[in-house]
Amino acid sequence: MTLYPESNGTTNVDHLISSLVRDEDRVPRERIDECARYGAPMVDALGAVVGPTADWSACESDGRWWLRLHAAFILGLMKEAASGLLLLHMMKRFAAGEDENLEEWLAGYWPALFRNKPDSILPEIEAFAWSHHAQPYMRGHAMEVLLAAAARQGPEALDACLARVAGWIASAQADKDQRAMVASVLLDFPRPAHRSLLESLAASRGERFGIFGMEDVEEAYGRPDHPGWLRFDDPWKFYSPKQIDDRQKRWAEEEERRQQRESVDAMRNDDALFQGIYMRDMPKVGRNDPCPCGSGRKYKKCCLNA
Repeated sequence: MTLYPESNGTTNVDHLISSLVRDEDRVPRERIDECARYGAPMVDALGAVVGPTADWSACESDGRWWLRLHAAFILGLMKEAASGLLLLHMMKRFAAGEDENLEEWLAGYWPALFRNKPDSILPEIEAFAWSHHAQPYMRGHAMEVLLAAAARQGPEALDACLARVAGWIASAQADKDQRAMVASVLLDFPRPAHRSLLESLAASRGERFGIFGMEDVEEAYGRPDHPGWLRFDDPWKFYSPKQIDDRQKRWAEEEERRQQRESVDAMRNDDALFQGIYMRDMPKVGRNDPCPCGSGRKYKKCCLNA
């Protein structure tokens, strides 16, 4: 049963999109599932929201921003190759720095969002992962997508994918910090063949940044595989009633704190303005005026210097 039972499928999709904008981060999970069931028409509609031609530069309402996040989660539920390609377009836009806030909201979720996609799209994801314009964080996310897909295929496929990642790290022209960001995914799958590479990166970077150090390498090689993305295995818990309720409370608390800060700042500004006004005890006396002491002499000849 659909939430919007009009006979025209396009009309249904339009109603659903409008409801996502209207309800912002309070959209229930059932509506996200309903969107995903519309298949190709919904993919086309979301393409206008997050696809390569969608305009993210304009100042939009909060609801339109939340729609982008919903789009990623809806596409993640769909099995069509087109939905996976739209997700890849989103990754490319994040790599170009178009929406760092949304990028942070989706960080870690990419393997889960691509989990049910056909293997036919993997070559395009791999091409993006190795491309020179993929910034380090999104390259790392793309490699996690590839590793998760390889893990589903079996141990041999996983080891082959890990070898490709290690090969890129060893031969890339990127600086050590960028290579270290990508190399951190190898710590989740400690293989003897890659230990010297990881130790070399850890030793060469010193203590300047906190991506990983020698102690992290030693710890990784003392335990079995532990893919980091498993902690983000359920992106759709975002729509649970508890999380929705917790968010509304958090937004209300943050708004209250913001108003309190503005009130305090306004009082400080008023106080500073009041303190900055100098009130004279008596009218200003000119140099050639009679001295207010009553001597009869000019002020400049009497009390001015005193």
